[in-house]
Amino acid sequence: MHCGAGRMGTRDLGTATLFDTKESLGLASFGEFLEGRTNVPLLAPDDNPMTLPRLAEIICRGGWPFSLAKDASEGIRRTRAHVRKLLTEESYFPEAAPFLKGKSAETLRLVLTAMAKNAGKDARASRMAAEIRSSGAAPRLDEETFASYRRILEKLFLIRRVESWAPFLKSTVRPMTSPFYRFADTSIACALLKMGPDRLIRDLPSFDAFFHDFALHELSGYARESGAEVRRYRDSSGLKVDGILLNSRFEYGAIQIRVCNSKNIDEAKRTLLAFREKMARNGVAPPTFLIILTSHGFMLRDLDGVSIVPINCLRP
Repeated sequence: MHCGAGRMGTRDLGTATLFDTKESLGLASFGEFLEGRTNVPLLAPDDNPMTLPRLAEIICRGGWPFSLAKDASEGIRRTRAHVRKLLTEESYFPEAAPFLKGKSAETLRLVLTAMAKNAGKDARASRMAAEIRSSGAAPRLDEETFASYRRILEKLFLIRRVESWAPFLKSTVRPMTSPFYRFADTSIACALLKMGPDRLIRDLPSFDAFFHDFALHELSGYARESGAEVRRYRDSSGLKVDGILLNSRFEYGAIQIRVCNSKNIDEAKRTLLAFREKMARNGVAPPTFLIILTSHGFMLRDLDGVSIVPINCLRP
């Protein structure tokens, strides 16, 4: 387990992954993928215990130490109480005090809530600031002020920055360099929006977005234990890869994050193959692996070298 205390602070390394909590089957290793060992065992859908309702419970519960030993509803209740206290009780989160001198705790809550509404999405600070202004909660909040509060949330380890990966391309296409932000634990976003498992399952667009954020949390945990880091790829042609796992030897793999259905998997595979082909055209070393990281269901490696891996099958 990465997080040694109930509160997040300057020594935080992240909350528990599914492998930490023994909710992962541990059939696929990121360390082995980066070493070029990309074969994965075949897993039939009926042999995978993960379901969308169970995954929704895990996302809402989070990987906090205090939420893991209880049933799902109690774990979610404790997580919500934890997030509420983080934002309302100074004595509960004293690490925040130095960063909030001359700042508004209410504005910090508004910024974090705006980010929760855009979890898993590529939302600009200007857009989120405009959303807050239009609500009337902070009519003078501008982009610069929003970004300053977002930096505080980073320093408090409530959100994490995912940097962009920008290889040199010989074509006129240019990689984007703007960072992406995820939650340190997706349950923070769920708690802020009072998003429970039942509501998450009924709202599939939200489930998709929250699963994307949750998957980045999991990937970051496994990458850290494998001596690697997670980035993302975007370029001016519109090509987007959700995760680039990069090690110190500059070996890398490409990952698309998708809720498991045939349409999503087909689209993710097309993107990964297009990405691999674009790297080849530009003289960039090929990715060591291509993975479609799914919510549940089957696992296999197809004839094009694309591995389909459910999120509860990972290990470092």
